Amino acid sequence: MVSGHEGAPRYHDLVRAPMLHLRRTTAPTRWRAAHLRLAALHEQRYEELGGTDESDAADPARLHARLEAAYHRLCAQPAATLPQLLAQGPRAARLGAAFARRWARTLADAGRDNGDEATRRWGTECLAVLDEDDGPAGRARLAGLLVDRPGADEAARVEALHARAALHCEAREYAEALADHDRLDALRPGDWRTAVERGVAHRRAGNYVQALSHLDEAEARLAAAPDPGDDPAPAARIAREQGETRRHLGLFDQALDLLGRALALAPGDPSALVSRAAAHLSLGRHHEGGRRPRPRARPPPRPPLGPAEAGPRARLPGRPPGGLRRPRPRRRPHHGLRRRHR
Repeated sequence: MVSGHEGAPRYHDLVRAPMLHLRRTTAPTRWRAAHLRLAALHEQRYEELGGTDESDAADPARLHARLEAAYHRLCAQPAATLPQLLAQGPRAARLGAAFARRWARTLADAGRDNGDEATRRWGTECLAVLDEDDGPAGRARLAGLLVDRPGADEAARVEALHARAALHCEAREYAEALADHDRLDALRPGDWRTAVERGVAHRRAGNYVQALSHLDEAEARLAAAPDPGDDPAPAARIAREQGETRRHLGLFDQALDLLGRALALAPGDPSALVSRAAAHLSLGRHHEGGRRPRPRARPPPRPPLGPAEAGPRARLPGRPPGGLRRPRPRRRPHHGLRRRHR
C-alpha cells in the first residue's frame, strides 16, 4: 500500500484518499494547521535554494519546493490560495510543457484532496487541455482559460494576455497574437512592452518594416513613461530587438551599433551576443563572429633516444660506433693461390 513518489514514500491512492477525507472531515483545525506548517517548510526550502523565478523550470528542487508549498496552502486555505496559483498559470504555460503539467497536476491533486470543487474543476480542465496538446498552441489555449476567468484582476488578465500572445507567436499564429496585443493596448494604453512584442510578432511574420515601426514606438513609449525607473532591462530589450530586426533587413552596421548598446546595458545577454555574432559573420568578420581559426600546432621536439628506445645499435658513451656490439674485423682479401684438393 506504500510506494515511492519523487523520492518519498506515498500511500496508494485507494488508501490515501479515504484517509485524507477522514482527517479533513473529523479534525479540520488540525488538518489546516498541519498543511500550513508543511507549506511554511517548503517555502523555507525554496528560499534556501536561491535563484530566481525564471530558474524554477531548470531547477527540479526549486520547482518541487514551490509546487509542494502551493499544494499544502491549497489544502489549508483553498479560497485564498486558488486565485494566487491561477495567476501563476500563464507563466507556467510560457516555461514549457513540463512546467505547465506540474502546475496543472498540483491543482488537480489539491482539488482531489481538499474537497474544494473549484480547485478540482480548474485542475481537471487544465490537464485536459494539456493532454490534448501541450505544444505552444495547446499552452496558448491554457493561457486563454485564464484570460477571462471570473475574479481575475487587471494585472492577472494582462499577464495572461502577454503569455497567450507569446505562445501564439511561437506557434506561428500571428493574427491571434496581434489580436491579443490589441486587447493589451486597450487595457494599458502606451505600454512599451506591448509595442515590443507586437514588433517581434511582425518580424517573425516577415513584416520587417512594420516591426521597426513598432519597435521605434516602444522606444518612444518608454521615454515618455511617467516613472521609467533605473532598470536598464527595458531599454536593453528594445535595442536588442531593433538590432535583430535590422540584421534581418541586411543593415548589419546599424544592427551592430544597436546590439552593442544592448550589451552595454545588459552585459552577457545571450540573445544579443548570438545576434551580434551572426551580424559579424554576415560581414565576413569571422574572428569577431566567434569563428576563430585554430593555429596549426607544431609537434614538440623529440627528445634524444636512450639506449632502450634506440635498440641494440645505439651508441653508448665510451663505446665505439656500433652500439652494444663490438664491430667485427674486416676480412682481408687472400691474394695467394687457393690449394686445390684432389
